[in-house]
Amino acid sequence: MPRLKPATAIIEVYNERDILPWTVRHLRDQGCRVYVLDNWSTDGSYEILKSLGVWGWERWPAEPSSVHDLPAVLDRKAELAASLSPCWIIHHDADEIRRTPWPALSLAEGFKRVEAEGYNAIDHRKYNFWAVDNGYLGDPETYFRFYLLEHLDYRLPHVQAWLNPPGVRVDLSSGAGHQVKFPGLSIHPDKWTLKHYPIRSQSHGERKIFQERLPRYRPDLHAQDWHVQYDFASPGGSLLRHPFDLALWKEST
Repeated sequence: MPRLKPATAIIEVYNERDILPWTVRHLRDQGCRVYVLDNWSTDGSYEILKSLGVWGWERWPAEPSSVHDLPAVLDRKAELAASLSPCWIIHHDADEIRRTPWPALSLAEGFKRVEAEGYNAIDHRKYNFWAVDNGYLGDPETYFRFYLLEHLDYRLPHVQAWLNPPGVRVDLSSGAGHQVKFPGLSIHPDKWTLKHYPIRSQSHGERKIFQERLPRYRPDLHAQDWHVQYDFASPGGSLLRHPFDLALWKEST
């Protein structure tokens, strides 16, 4: 195989300015380059990409749309991944932080270990961290300490990092982005950690769910159990959780 290019995280962004700098900084510190698909953000996310030192970015789709077409986004990510081969690819969201199961190894070093052991894909155990107050201003990994252990995402597979060889275009859309598929897929037995920070305060959650997400989702996809993560929310209801209802994060978790 030709010499590998740097591991690349491909991130779709829509109005994530409060957390995007931390996500990008973490990935760069972990030895990964970052490519951003900005879905026509209105909060300045797109304008700060250059200052964050991302490797590449684009507005996507070519024109603004009132509908968020997730299958098309996933197909665009697969297209980009194929063009970047050979390298490790991470199908990444703007509100995530990932860690290897080996504390001394960065993401880039973890990819090398996985490849050396004969595998070409990585599953993750996903932890959804929840806001318990409205004080978030900075580093999410430091600020958010409580997560919802029994959330369905914790039990589902999240095969979202893979070694993309030349000439192969992976399938992301048939698994709704949760499980990449391609011939010869071989998943490492050790799951990596995926920390997810979807709701960062009451005001953030209200804006995200009721203004920026639900009105833009395709109804036909919801009928197929896509975009169901916010079905619990109702206008005017609290989006904060009590710490007693959550699990406290410990680095040995």
